[in-house]
Order: sequence, then structure tokens, then C-alpha cells
Amino acid sequence: MADGVDRSSDRPVYRQIADQLRDAIARGEFASGAKLPSERVLMQRYQTSRVTVRQAIAVLGAEGLIDIEHGRGVFVRTRPPLRRLGHERLGRHEREAGKGAFLSDTGAAGREPSSEVQVERGPAPAGIAERLRLAGGDQVLIRRRRMLADGQPVQLATSYLPLRLVEGTQIEEV
Repeated sequence: MADGVDRSSDRPVYRQIADQLRDAIARGEFASGAKLPSERVLMQRYQTSRVTVRQAIAVLGAEGLIDIEHGRGVFVRTRPPLRRLGHERLGRHEREAGKGAFLSDTGAAGREPSSEVQVERGPAPAGIAERLRLAGGDQVLIRRRRMLADGQPVQLATSYLPLRLVEGTQIEEV
């Protein structure tokens, strides 16, 4: 096993590398603004190809955790905080305007909010199925949301909703 990569796992190597780098960022091993190891160093550490390392870096970029500066390297993104506005963001005025908490908070911070939504039906992962007390074979609606502020990803969210509860409702729509 090269530095924590399990080649016998069903999880692709590039995702395992992305997981480890994400965890290192979360633990503070790479502070805000810090430069990540070079592609060459990561290739040696994980005993893998440049393509695999670039796929891992692309995952972190899509999640908004890093900035890639061509010719300089890859840096942990410095993010201005999005502040929660308290109960006002969940008030009637915001709901009637069609705004959820993220849109309210981001707009109030003077940033341009947007989101990308994917909706699909499928089985829930085992742990989720157990928590939702689903019977074997029960389908869920899976809503994946990527929320952006000024075009930069700031939040990822995945919801698993029992299909029997949401089928035919607006929540199935993108």
C-alpha cells in the first residue's frame, strides 16, 4: 500500500488520493494559502501516474478546496467566510422570495450565489438506508447540490429522500 492507497479497493486511486489530501487540508496540515506538494512529489508518494494525480487535484478543484495557478502550483484556497444571518434567513420574506438559507446568506454577504443540482433515483448507501429505516430494495431520490459564491464552489450537499415520500412532488425537479 503506497502511502495509504489501497489498489485492491473498489474506490479509484485518484479518489483515494483526493480523500487523503482533503483530510490533510481539514486537519490543518496544509493551511489556507499553503502550497500542496508538486505533481512529481505526489506521483512518487502514491506510486502512480501524472494522470491519476491530476484527476485527484481536479476533484479538489471542483470541490472548491484549492486554486491551481499554472506555472506556480496548487494552493489551498483562502476563503472569505460566509456568515449565517441567524433566523432572518429562514423567515417568511426569504421563503416567499424563493430563497433558502444559502441564497440569503451569500446574497447578504454581497456575493453572487448560484447552485448546480443533479437529481436521480437509486438505492441508498447501506448506512443511509439504515438511518432512514428503508426496507430492502426501497429507492431514494438523490439530490446532489454544488453551491457557489461568485462562481467558486463553497458547499456540497447530498440528500437522500425516501422515494415513497417525495415521488411526484416538486423536490424531484432540478
